[in-house]
Amino acid sequence: MTRKLTKSKSNVVLTGALAGIAEYIGIDPTIARILFIFATIGLQGSPIFIYLLFAVLMPKADVNHGRYRTPYDRPQPSKARKNSKKAARVEDGEWSDF
Repeated sequence: MTRKLTKSKSNVVLTGALAGIAEYIGIDPTIARILFIFATIGLQGSPIFIYLLFAVLMPKADVNHGRYRTPYDRPQPSKARKNSKKAARVEDGEWSDF
């Protein structure tokens, strides 16, 4: 399966470009964001232009093909409700303050 460089659908802060690059490389998106901040400070803001190019030119992830799995993906919570216990009905005379 060939991997494509696309914006992330699951880990978006501004545009999903940095998270898409991180998913493509196989690192945590938070690490990619921290490296981007240090590069922006160290290179006096020039990576911002590169980020804007990625944000405009990178395609969005195609929903039909699914997203690429990385070791950092977490399982999505189930939407089905778990069976919970029902509360027992208590009559008004059975309550006690102490």
